[in-house]
Amino acid sequence: MPRTLRIRSSGDDVKFLQEQLNSRPPTARPLLAADGKFGAKTRSQLQEYQVNNALTVAKTTGFCVLGRDLYDRQGARVILRGGNTMSVFDNDDPIGFVSFPGIKQAGANTVGRPKR
Repeated sequence: MPRTLRIRSSGDDVKFLQEQLNSRPPTARPLLAADGKFGAKTRSQLQEYQVNNALTVAKTTGFCVLGRDLYDRQGARVILRGGNTMSVFDNDDPIGFVSFPGIKQAGANTVGRPKR
Protein backbone atom coordinates (compact mmCIF):
# COMPACT_ATOMS: atom_id res chain seq x y z
CA MET A 1 0.00 0.00 0.00
CA PRO A 2 1.51 3.37 -0.97
CA ARG A 3 2.04 5.96 1.73
CA THR A 4 -0.33 8.89 1.36
CA LEU A 5 0.52 12.06 3.25
CA ARG A 6 -2.41 13.67 5.02
CA ILE A 7 -3.24 15.62 8.15
CA ARG A 8 -1.49 13.99 11.17
CA SER A 9 1.06 12.13 9.01
CA SER A 10 4.57 12.42 10.38
CA GLY A 11 8.07 11.38 9.47
CA ASP A 12 11.05 12.15 7.31
CA ASP A 13 8.93 12.24 4.15
CA VAL A 14 6.77 15.01 5.64
CA LYS A 15 9.89 16.92 6.68
CA PHE A 16 11.27 16.57 3.14
CA LEU A 17 7.99 17.92 1.72
CA GLN A 18 8.08 20.89 4.11
CA GLU A 19 11.68 21.67 3.15
CA GLN A 20 10.78 21.53 -0.54
CA LEU A 21 7.79 23.83 -0.06
CA ASN A 22 10.00 26.26 1.89
CA SER A 23 12.57 26.30 -0.94
CA ARG A 24 10.13 27.86 -3.42
CA PRO A 25 10.72 31.49 -4.40
CA PRO A 26 9.81 33.82 -1.50
CA THR A 27 6.31 35.26 -1.29
CA ALA A 28 4.20 36.69 1.50
CA ARG A 29 3.51 33.22 2.89
CA PRO A 30 5.34 32.24 6.10
CA LEU A 31 7.88 29.42 6.05
CA LEU A 32 6.72 26.08 7.38
CA ALA A 33 8.32 24.58 10.47
CA ALA A 34 10.21 21.59 8.99
CA ASP A 35 9.23 19.40 11.93
CA GLY A 36 7.98 16.35 10.04
CA LYS A 37 4.38 16.86 11.19
CA PHE A 38 1.73 17.29 8.50
CA GLY A 39 -0.69 19.93 9.78
CA ALA A 40 -3.10 22.47 8.32
CA LYS A 41 -0.35 24.90 7.24
CA THR A 42 1.54 22.19 5.37
CA ARG A 43 -1.67 21.02 3.69
CA SER A 44 -2.59 24.57 2.68
CA GLN A 45 0.80 25.29 1.12
CA LEU A 46 0.88 21.90 -0.62
CA GLN A 47 -2.58 22.42 -2.10
CA GLU A 48 -1.58 25.90 -3.28
CA TYR A 49 1.53 24.48 -4.92
CA GLN A 50 -0.44 21.66 -6.60
CA VAL A 51 -3.09 24.05 -7.97
CA ASN A 52 -0.51 26.56 -9.23
CA ASN A 53 1.43 23.81 -11.02
CA ALA A 54 -1.46 21.63 -12.25
CA LEU A 55 -0.15 18.65 -10.26
CA THR A 56 -1.94 15.55 -9.03
CA VAL A 57 -1.09 13.29 -6.10
CA ALA A 58 2.02 11.14 -6.69
CA LYS A 59 2.00 7.55 -5.43
CA THR A 60 4.78 5.05 -4.93
CA THR A 61 4.31 1.32 -4.44
CA GLY A 62 7.89 0.44 -3.52
CA PHE A 63 11.14 2.04 -2.45
CA CYS A 64 11.80 5.62 -3.49
CA VAL A 65 14.59 8.16 -3.16
CA LEU A 66 13.91 11.64 -1.81
CA GLY A 67 16.96 13.86 -1.77
CA ARG A 68 19.82 11.67 -0.52
CA ASP A 69 17.66 9.21 1.42
CA LEU A 70 15.97 5.90 0.61
CA TYR A 71 12.39 5.32 1.85
CA ASP A 72 10.19 2.23 1.96
CA ARG A 73 6.64 2.28 0.64
CA GLN A 74 5.31 3.27 4.07
CA GLY A 75 7.48 6.38 4.10
CA ALA A 76 10.00 5.15 6.67
CA ARG A 77 13.64 6.07 6.01
CA VAL A 78 15.78 3.00 5.29
CA ILE A 79 19.39 2.82 6.41
CA LEU A 80 21.34 -0.04 4.87
CA ARG A 81 24.03 -1.59 7.04
CA GLY A 82 26.16 -4.10 5.20
CA GLY A 83 29.11 -6.28 5.97
CA ASN A 84 32.44 -6.64 4.20
CA THR A 85 32.55 -10.40 4.04
CA MET A 86 33.98 -11.46 0.73
CA SER A 87 33.20 -15.15 1.16
CA VAL A 88 29.55 -15.19 2.23
CA PHE A 89 28.71 -17.50 -0.68
CA ASP A 90 31.80 -19.55 -1.53
CA ASN A 91 32.30 -23.17 -2.47
CA ASP A 92 32.91 -24.19 1.16
CA ASP A 93 29.79 -22.36 2.46
CA PRO A 94 27.36 -21.98 -0.51
CA ILE A 95 24.36 -20.94 1.61
CA GLY A 96 26.19 -18.73 4.14
CA PHE A 97 25.74 -21.09 7.08
CA VAL A 98 29.15 -20.15 8.52
CA SER A 99 29.18 -16.45 7.56
CA PHE A 100 25.65 -15.32 8.42
CA PRO A 101 25.90 -15.62 12.24
CA GLY A 102 28.86 -13.21 12.25
CA ILE A 103 27.06 -10.83 9.90
CA LYS A 104 23.98 -10.91 12.14
CA GLN A 105 26.10 -10.24 15.22
CA ALA A 106 27.59 -7.19 13.47
CA GLY A 107 24.06 -5.75 12.99
CA ALA A 108 24.12 -5.79 9.19
CA ASN A 109 20.78 -5.81 7.37
CA THR A 110 22.12 -6.34 3.84
CA VAL A 111 24.38 -8.93 2.26
CA GLY A 112 25.67 -8.80 -1.27
CA ARG A 113 26.43 -11.76 -3.44
CA PRO A 114 29.49 -11.27 -5.64
CA LYS A 115 29.05 -11.48 -9.42
CA ARG A 116 30.23 -14.71 -10.96
